[in-house]
Amino acid sequence: MREHTSQILRSYYKQKYEELDEESQKRAIMETASRLIKSDIKSEVVTLTNCYPSSEDLKLESALSFLPTSLRTLLETLFYGKDTRRKVAAVGHAIIQAVRPRAVIAPLQVGLAVQIHHL
Repeated sequence: MREHTSQILRSYYKQKYEELDEESQKRAIMETASRLIKSDIKSEVVTLTNCYPSSEDLKLESALSFLPTSLRTLLETLFYGKDTRRKVAAVGHAIIQAVRPRAVIAPLQVGLAVQIHHL
């Protein structure tokens, strides 16, 4: 993880001194943050494709613990309101599933699919 993070941060600082425009600096910061979060997802989320998640994995606390801390921090910062934990968990699972579509079965995504199938 240290190798990936240091490489991403070095590329950011290399770009930072080359570009002076404020919009391009914002874009560089967002791209660096997205690369760091993507790296966290690839390194921290366990690859599971041979079994379906249990009903315990569908509970809110378990769903939130499935998210890497960087992604969870980003989503908690973005969402506003009283109870945003469900939104954070749902959107976080969707992002993880989008980043690693064949390597991870996100519990909330599967739970939603099963519930819709039953209806």
